[in-house]
Amino acid sequence: MLSPSDLRASCLPESLLDWTGEPLHRLVREIERGLSRRADAGDLLVVLASAQEGIAARALAELGIDAEQLVQAAERVRAGGPPSGFAPDSALLAQSETVRVEKEAAIAAREYERAANRRDRERELRREACEARKVAEEHLCEQLATDVRARLGLSKS
Repeated sequence: MLSPSDLRASCLPESLLDWTGEPLHRLVREIERGLSRRADAGDLLVVLASAQEGIAARALAELGIDAEQLVQAAERVRAGGPPSGFAPDSALLAQSETVRVEKEAAIAAREYERAANRRDRERELRREACEARKVAEEHLCEQLATDVRARLGLSKS
């Protein structure tokens, strides 16, 4: 799940995002406000499919898949279960999301001490959630890397 600050801090090369980084930053915030949820990989797929001359959009079009089909599929998948095997514990994420909303409200109310407190709590909850997933994630990351290497014809370095 992406937040604008997560995205800016990710250091992903713009080419990996089909040069959609700047509009993606803005859209993440709009998704959070307009849809009352965090932006996710389904949204990223829709953005990439919508970048008309991008590699992802052209590859998907070659397969007969358009952005609207991705929107519908992502909505079905979101409704059907957890976001990813890589996602941290959903209860901790929910707590983190509640604290994030409280932090945003404190910022809007110019209650900066409370906002800083909520920011620290949000970071603590995210850290706990990530630590809880560390062991399983190591296996999942290695499996993902192995699968992608095989698909791209890369050898493990």
